Amino acid sequence: MNIVEFFDHSVGKWFSQRTSYQLAQKEQWHQSDKTDVFISAMPSHDPELTRIIQAGKLDPSQALAGLKIEWKQTLIKKAGSSFMIALGNSPDDSEGLLLRSVMAPGQSPVLGRYRINPDDSLVLISEMGDTYAEERLWFAAPNLRLRTSMMRHGKDGFENSSFYSEIRMVPPPEKAAA
Repeated sequence: MNIVEFFDHSVGKWFSQRTSYQLAQKEQWHQSDKTDVFISAMPSHDPELTRIIQAGKLDPSQALAGLKIEWKQTLIKKAGSSFMIALGNSPDDSEGLLLRSVMAPGQSPVLGRYRINPDDSLVLISEMGDTYAEERLWFAAPNLRLRTSMMRHGKDGFENSSFYSEIRMVPPPEKAAA
């Protein structure tokens, strides 16, 4: 699987359940949350995708694929949306740059990297200052996606880890035959 195939397989409406652990807190160190997540594909020539890439000071011609991700409000998290854009820098697209953009005032795109492992899992890594974030996504079945994330501030700082199980409720529309 390459990054374009992984993104294509992620499209649809998903029911997401998250369990988070904030390891440095003594009280309320554990939270669970549920929401609906809507993932839609963005072609590499999409004007919004091009605008985000240019805001990240990168070359839009390197865009391989993009996703728009939207979620509903929960008790813990406000409704929102973000974009994830893969930019190729390897011949087989098994690794490359990943640009993330949260649609919030004053937020700049964050540049990270992605890697597709031999087991078809996707690893996303972002570093911003002394904050390190790593996320792993994989499909346990065609309509069951699992996700883990870990965030660390500083070398020995606060850590937050989460586990997500996501069940596809509405698959993407069938692509027309070429």
